Amino acid sequence: MKKRWVTIAFTLFVPIFLLFLYSPNVHAVSAADSKTELKTAVTTPMTMENYQNIENNLLSAAKYNDITNPDKYANKRFNSRLKNVMRLRKTAKKTYKHEKKFLTKGDRQIFKNYTSSLRNYLYALHDYAVTYQEDVPVINDQNTESDTKNDAQTELNQAKDTFDSSKTAWTNAYNSIVNQ
Repeated sequence: MKKRWVTIAFTLFVPIFLLFLYSPNVHAVSAADSKTELKTAVTTPMTMENYQNIENNLLSAAKYNDITNPDKYANKRFNSRLKNVMRLRKTAKKTYKHEKKFLTKGDRQIFKNYTSSLRNYLYALHDYAVTYQEDVPVINDQNTESDTKNDAQTELNQAKDTFDSSKTAWTNAYNSIVNQ
């Protein structure tokens, strides 16, 4: 008796479920709605100016010299801003997961690329700020050996180059979406 009910339920409900699952109108997102959602997903959390302010504040906080003038407040402010950048990076990943269901396949790929470039930019910003904060006091210290100064300057230049290229890629992705 129990087998019979399972067979009947399976026979009736599976085709209805499959019809619902594969119906083109159930998950369809119009191209216009998708473009609007894409622009909103990029600009609503934070505009480019907001990211620029975060970048400026972090790099400004990184300028304290913890070798000759250790300052607990400056260190705390710097670390707090670093954590904020990494929090934004995590948020960008979550935003993609949430928004992708409202986008067409093409816009989903554009948003995925944008999110990746944003995350790369934020990671490079974090890395550059840490490198700057660690290396500039060493470079500016008169007692530092020339080889150490050169190594620190090379490391700083590499971090800056990575940051600049990541920022350019993110800016291009941002502008291409917003200016569509």
